[in-house]
Amino acid sequence: MSVIPLPPARAKNLNLNKSIDGEIARIKPYGNNKPSLIRIEPSYYYLESAAYCLKDSTLKITSAKDLNGLKVATIRGVAHSNEATANLKYVNKVSSAMQLFEFLKRGRAEVVIDTEINGRRILQLDKYFPFVKNCGVFARYGLYNYINDNKQEVSNRVSSKIRELQISGELEKLVKDAEIKALLLGPEYF
Repeated sequence: MSVIPLPPARAKNLNLNKSIDGEIARIKPYGNNKPSLIRIEPSYYYLESAAYCLKDSTLKITSAKDLNGLKVATIRGVAHSNEATANLKYVNKVSSAMQLFEFLKRGRAEVVIDTEINGRRILQLDKYFPFVKNCGVFARYGLYNYINDNKQEVSNRVSSKIRELQISGELEKLVKDAEIKALLLGPEYF
């Protein structure tokens, strides 16, 4: 088995037409309307949806309801952002995290939605740190692997391994190491 990083929308399309065997790091609602995908329990990590705004903003986002009436931008194809913005009027979609934060910096949105860890990583960059801040973490989702229904035999093996790693404490160690590495990645990786 190998893992290939792909943009969210492309990964979804390739998965649904069975060009790939599955996807990693997807939230539970992602599979709700995709009956050909099997969610592998348990979740092995989580993501936090965070709102980012300009530093001079007084906005405080503590729930998705706080986004009502605001001009919001998200990354196209990202399920946690779609959940947060499903009923909003003013939502722009961009192709990458760098475009997202540039959109905000130029004043084209009042708020942008990204994962907390990715936003934290981007705010380490000199081109955004002086202008952008986290204005609230408002949702937390467990992350799951989703596999095509024609690969069901893999599901039980992966599920058992995740449980084994959780029980031994090894998963927690792997997650901490991965977070440290993720925060060191350059902008071309997100």
